Amino acid sequence: MRTQLNLTLPIQIPGYRHIQDAQSIRRLQGSGNYTLIYLREVDKPLLVSKSLIYFAEQLPDFIRVSKSSLINPTDIVKVIRWDARKMEIELSDGTTLPVARRRSADLLAVLQKQEDRRNLPQRGSAWTIQLAASQLVRPYK
Repeated sequence: MRTQLNLTLPIQIPGYRHIQDAQSIRRLQGSGNYTLIYLREVDKPLLVSKSLIYFAEQLPDFIRVSKSSLINPTDIVKVIRWDARKMEIELSDGTTLPVARRRSADLLAVLQKQEDRRNLPQRGSAWTIQLAASQLVRPYK
């Protein structure tokens, strides 16, 4: 069982040897056999001809929020819950991503474990859960 985030792992990105560690990656977006890699220092994403699964195996501490999105957990600012099944996350760069229904419970569990261990670096007020439009949230049965 992992006890802390290990984001300094060396990562292998074909065609981009200058990227050495996973900390410089904000998120990855898959599209078929291609992946867009969004970095902290670069405005344009890098296009790599590898699938998202290739990177998910290299980055075990990144969170898979949907079939096509893999995110760095240190970039999460806000978790927005629309109702018991609909959820979105907001990243530090202002990007809002939908969370798949099947992955929402796992996402909250992972974030809660990280918060309990205090391994999530503080970015402002860390992450918060926000209920949207004063809707009543009921647990899914």
